[in-house]
Amino acid sequence: MGRKIERIRRLRGMTQTDLGELLGVTKQAISKMEQSEKIDDDKLKQVADALGVIGRWLKEIHGRNSPI
Repeated sequence: MGRKIERIRRLRGMTQTDLGELLGVTKQAISKMEQSEKIDDDKLKQVADALGVIGRWLKEIHGRNSPI
């Protein structure tokens, strides 16, 4: 899941700092999130909303359809 977050963030032209500011967390927290395979549902919704994607897509192991 973290790899998808990183990929979408980069496609959006956002830095970890940019995403962190939208979520009210540090760049380090975003880095940790991008390395994780598990994110709690509340945070996942916040991340999905900030990136403009569907949270369910981020959770899928093999999300083939583009959420963009």
